[in-house]
Amino acid sequence: MKSEKGFIFPTTLFLCFLIIHILILQIHLYQTEKRFIYEQERLLQLEYLLQVGIKEFQRGEYDPIIIQPIVFSYETGNVTFTTRSLDDGVSFIYVTVSLKSGHKRIAGFKYTWESSEINDYWESVNPGSTSLQLLIIKTV
Repeated sequence: MKSEKGFIFPTTLFLCFLIIHILILQIHLYQTEKRFIYEQERLLQLEYLLQVGIKEFQRGEYDPIIIQPIVFSYETGNVTFTTRSLDDGVSFIYVTVSLKSGHKRIAGFKYTWESSEINDYWESVNPGSTSLQLLIIKTV
């Protein structure tokens, strides 16, 4: 029994450190998931504003003026359409969606003014860094 004299304190100390470590790990996981959900919500808002803005653009009667932006303002952000070129009634249009939180998304398409038809739709993957483009061909 004399050799077991200092056994309780180190064991208690080890268990306390283990519990504190697990608690800190769980707090970190909670914060990571909370941040992930926040970013997912912003991504869904960007997608929604992009879809609504494109539909509103298609319904409107606009003149194809190069480099003059058409801006739609919504409660959560803005959608800006910029005509980059005009050739035989077909324009290349860039769309920039920006939320009030600072999140952005960039897309573009070829637009036929007479029929309000969208061709060669694309969206950028990371508009803030290198502008890699994910080409999504979609005829609406």
